[in-house]
Amino acid sequence: TSRIITNVSESITEMLGAMLELVPMPLETPYHHARRLRGIPDTFSVGRYHKIVNRLAQRGFLEKIEKQGQEFIRLTKEGRLEVLCAKIVKRAKQPWDRKWRVVIFDIPEVAHRTRDELRRFLKHTGFVKLQASVYITPYALSQESVVYSNLSGFQKYIRFLRGDTCDDDEALRDHFHLT
Repeated sequence: TSRIITNVSESITEMLGAMLELVPMPLETPYHHARRLRGIPDTFSVGRYHKIVNRLAQRGFLEKIEKQGQEFIRLTKEGRLEVLCAKIVKRAKQPWDRKWRVVIFDIPEVAHRTRDELRRFLKHTGFVKLQASVYITPYALSQESVVYSNLSGFQKYIRFLRGDTCDDDEALRDHFHLT
């Protein structure tokens, strides 16, 4: 399955990420969690909460655990990746510091799914393909990008570079609307 976020999953993931920041414990029953969320607008009902939790569990982003007759939830690795990806995409574009960020990767054919997933992730987060396994962006890599790289297992295949110049970069400047 692709980790590229659609509008629906992006809003659900964003909501989940915001909720998880309010949770001080790694495990909590949905009932107790919903009770603490009373400060959230009335449109967010306990029923809606359960519906979203069930949908996220079906997609593999949450794990439901039953312990002593109570149901607990926790983010899976895929869920953590989804939250990180949503944060990366939402990051504000800062003024260009006149530096290019380049990602170079070499992923063996045996892991073609990982390679395809990395390409989709790079395109989705604002990188442009420069060559077959080389992508570039003028924007600084966020801490979430580094965490995503480590958590997803990409770090053993990729290298990050930052450079002051790129020859014949007029098309890239146009693409990113840089002056």
